[in-house]
Amino acid sequence: MSDLNTHWVKIPLPHSLSNHDSLPVIGLDLLLLPLDASWVFPGPIDIEKLKVALAKTLHDYPHGAGRLSFDEKNRQWSIKLTNDAVPIITGTTDLIFTEELMATPHPDLVESTPLVLQPTPLLDEPLVKLKLVQWKNGGETSLTLSLHHSLGDGRMATYFMTSLSDYYLGLTPALVPTFEKFLQPPPTLERHLVAETLRLAPQLAMEMPLLSFFASIQASAATASHVRVKFTASQLKAIYAAAELDATTKLTTSDALSGYLVTVLNRIFPVTIDNITNTISYRGIAAAPGYEYTPPPLTSAGNVIIGITPLEKIPASAKNSIGLLASYIRNGVEQSRDPECTRRLAALFDESFTKTILSGCVHNWILPPNRCQINNMLRWPIGTNHFGYEGKTRIYWYNGDAERLFRIWKANPVKRADGTWDNSEGGADVTLTLPHDFKPKFLALIAQDMLTPSLVNLPGLE
Repeated sequence: MSDLNTHWVKIPLPHSLSNHDSLPVIGLDLLLLPLDASWVFPGPIDIEKLKVALAKTLHDYPHGAGRLSFDEKNRQWSIKLTNDAVPIITGTTDLIFTEELMATPHPDLVESTPLVLQPTPLLDEPLVKLKLVQWKNGGETSLTLSLHHSLGDGRMATYFMTSLSDYYLGLTPALVPTFEKFLQPPPTLERHLVAETLRLAPQLAMEMPLLSFFASIQASAATASHVRVKFTASQLKAIYAAAELDATTKLTTSDALSGYLVTVLNRIFPVTIDNITNTISYRGIAAAPGYEYTPPPLTSAGNVIIGITPLEKIPASAKNSIGLLASYIRNGVEQSRDPECTRRLAALFDESFTKTILSGCVHNWILPPNRCQINNMLRWPIGTNHFGYEGKTRIYWYNGDAERLFRIWKANPVKRADGTWDNSEGGADVTLTLPHDFKPKFLALIAQDMLTPSLVNLPGLE
């Protein structure tokens, strides 16, 4: 890494939160860790235009120019709206671009916001960092966002980068964020409903000391391999057609893909998956009748996500059926969108996270061997934050991959050997981690399946 320089960008005043001194940080917003992703372009990015675009974006996302603070007396975290400058770090690298390189956050490319392990009156570190790197070999440019998770979830980070891209191109962003997640009171859960609701979120019943949790994550990472697999639009159509044959409800493409991926696990692992957790954004869900609480709208910043694990177990007879597994997944998604179910889960997640984090612990998110998890981002507006390189911008998210956690994204475009581009329209990229020995089996079985004319009665690995 060479030619390092830091450009500090100030937020224009006044802004939409100028009447507030701080935002409370409770519930899932207490994910006090970085959220990192890299955008890779086949050409240069103008630093001066980027600085202007960042200033305008911060005006829309003013909590990104704040600082984390902990009030010991009230036992309360907050984001102080200090209007501090945000850095863009620039430099050059000798790295050679490969998909494997982008699986993990390389220090040449990523400058992370802080991982907070203990309370502090004022954490004087930026909650947003950008790193713009020119690649000497190949001519690529990468722009890496590190957005502190206390500001919002991955969807909000995508909105942030879409605004940054729009302003960079001289456009007006279609979405301007709002802050209901921070400013409105959280929902509350009646005590007699806690046990029943907890059954839908079993991960909230398990907690461990924060340092022990990160030690277990590191130990798991040492025995696991990152997996990234691409599905073309035609492959997704074939998977969907196979799923429709024995589906019990109307499916989406991502439901069918998720169901297929579970069949792959069931054909290579000794333990059959009989439970699936869906990660769901509850932005825009209607208010439950009879309650004042209304979930935040689609525009809201913050962490507006829940996880739901249906009570019903998947029967062994369905373990290799794409359609039955996809139907189970769709039913879980629809259950989570029921306003009363959303209210209960959102209340439980906020209450449980606040209590657990303030006690110095964290929920144990490591999945038991009979469960996998689906985090579907296929419909996120990722392709719109291209900074002028439409159909040629590749995006890599670093945080959140875990064993048997399927994260489904819009497929990255592919540069062909002749220098032309395939924009991978209608395709999907899937990331997860698997134990070292299972990665080649997983990839080989998918390759074998994709050569099968009909994805019915799927065989094991030949």
